Formats: sequence, structure tokens, C-alpha cells
Amino acid sequence: MFSFYRIGILAQNTLLELVRQRFCGFSFLIAFVFIVSVQFLQQFNFGSSALEFITDFGFAVMLFFGSILAIVLTSRSFYNEMEDRTVLTLLAKPMHRSEFIWGKFLGIQFFLFSFVLLVSFVLIGVLWWSGSALLLQNKSQSVGDGVRIDYMGILVSALFQWLKFGVLSALTLSIASFSRTYLYTVVVAFLVMIICYLQHFLNDFWLESNLTSARVAGRVLSLLLPNFQLFDPSFFNRVLFGQGMEVAVIFKVLAYGLVYILVFNGLAVFSFKNREV
Repeated sequence: MFSFYRIGILAQNTLLELVRQRFCGFSFLIAFVFIVSVQFLQQFNFGSSALEFITDFGFAVMLFFGSILAIVLTSRSFYNEMEDRTVLTLLAKPMHRSEFIWGKFLGIQFFLFSFVLLVSFVLIGVLWWSGSALLLQNKSQSVGDGVRIDYMGILVSALFQWLKFGVLSALTLSIASFSRTYLYTVVVAFLVMIICYLQHFLNDFWLESNLTSARVAGRVLSLLLPNFQLFDPSFFNRVLFGQGMEVAVIFKVLAYGLVYILVFNGLAVFSFKNREV
């Protein structure tokens, strides 16, 4: 019988395993150093206001390191169990293979959530400190047309990033479920991630094509792979600088991400059940 208790235990053990890895701590440290040092990087800013530049840079750091962590940690956590043969012990306890997949996935998501949350609070702290410095210089804390930064909007946007990392992690897990090597999983996952980011441009190219086969291929690709541009919405500035966001848009993006997570984890479960370990 499917047991949420066993899933929770495996997720907890996976989280502890990830916390002990030096790679994770090193990634956290680099991300924080990059965000804090953004004050010294503003000399490379071309035209954007100070606070807007800090916000864009902070989310770029979150996106870059979060994507690496989602792919590398998912692959490593899965293959560590396979190479150390501990998966045989887990499946003999008994633990269903579906529980193994979901336990691994949830443990990784708890870790990625802590990463996104900590980076978000560091970013908010840097923005608050920078805004206070501007006020001391008798300048406005506003950006653009005199609108204050919406710190809650930053957290909402960070939630979108975490959801995207969840989709990427589930995608990586589905690849690992049938792949035989760690390196193959990482390389393919990165290539698919690039396609997901470029899907918007590829769809426009195919839709403008005169070939029916190209349009069909574009439609199929748009259904099989998620469009990661939806998690990096063009209304970032509108959200972060106080103009708000429609609640319907938030739920639409959340539903979009959760559907792909369920689909990719379902594929991972199906593939793993038919795999010899």
C-alpha cells in the first residue's frame, strides 16, 4: 500500500544527505557572495536604476545556481542510491518504487525551497539596505515612475522560481529513471532545459512556417516540454515594483507547473518500475 509515512522518511533522509554535501554549501556560499557583492557590480549597469539592477541580478543568480542544483543534486541523489546498492535495501523494507521516486523528489524540493527562501531574504536585505542608503542621500527609494518595491512580490516571484526548479527536478528524475549513467542524465537534462527556455522562440518559428509538419512538430513539442519562460514572466518589474499581479495568473502558473511535475514523476515511476536494479 502506498505510504506517505515512508515517503516522508525517505524525503527527510534525502534532505539530510544533500545538506551534508560540500557541493551544496559551496553553491550557497557563491550565490550569497554574488548577491551581496552586487553593490560593487553596479558599475557594469547600463541605464537601469540601482534597485532594479540589484533585483534583476539577484534573480539571475537564483536562476543560475538553482538550475544547477536541481539537475546535479537530483541526478547525484538518484545514482548514489543505485551505485551504493542501498536502493535494494530500501525496496526490500518494503518500499514501493513509486514511494522511492516521490521520496527522493520531495527531499530535493525541501532543499531547493530552503535555497530559494534564503536567497530571497538575502536579496530583500540588500534591497532594503540599498534603499535606506539612497534615502540618506536624499534620493527616492522608488524605481521608474516613483513606485516602491513590493517585497511580497519578490517572494511570489521566488515561488515561481522554486516551482520551475521542481519541474526541472522532476524532468531530471524521469531521465535518470531509464538512464544508466550519471553523466548522461546531467548532460541530457541540461540540453532539455535549454530547449524549455527556447521553446517560446521555437514555437514562433514553427508557427510562421509554411510546412504543416513543422507546425505539428511545434505543437507536440509545446505539449511535451514545459515553457520555462512562463516562470520568468515579463511582468517581473510590474510585480516587483508595486503594480501587482492578477491572482488568476498566479494560479494558472501554479497549475501549469504542478501538472508537469505530476506527469514527469509519473513517467519516472513507470520507467523505474520496469528497470532492473
